[in-house]
Amino acid sequence: MKILLRIIQFFIALLLLTTAIGKLLDNRGFAEVLLTYDLFPEAVLLPLALGMSLFELFLSLWIFSGIKLKYASIIAVILHIQLVLVAISSNLRELNIPNCGCFGVFWARPMNWGTVVEDSLLTTVCIVLYLLAKRLSDRPVTSVDNDA
Repeated sequence: MKILLRIIQFFIALLLLTTAIGKLLDNRGFAEVLLTYDLFPEAVLLPLALGMSLFELFLSLWIFSGIKLKYASIIAVILHIQLVLVAISSNLRELNIPNCGCFGVFWARPMNWGTVVEDSLLTTVCIVLYLLAKRLSDRPVTSVDNDA
């Protein structure tokens, strides 16, 4: 179980790190992507883009560290639920979004129902990470197993 936890922990942290770096490398471009979602006033797009990117970077480093992992993973769950909701909203509004912005401007992938499925799967993986982290953190610590 601990090995599965570490694999999922590394996967989610690496994914968040990759998305954060992709967005930070061209923050203005990411702000332009956010404009296509038609959700936010143009005046807040640049600081919002920077805030989102830095948040993903912080969360990835927190998950990598493993410190209070159950709390970091529940935040990852909340983040991914929000991404699913935005993807659903965009598809229901039939917006033409040529780049979902998941990786900034460097790996442009269109927003479609496949994005909803991907984000839902990532949400599920984050839930599994939370459940594993919670289970391991709730176990009593023994002298043989003191790194749970």
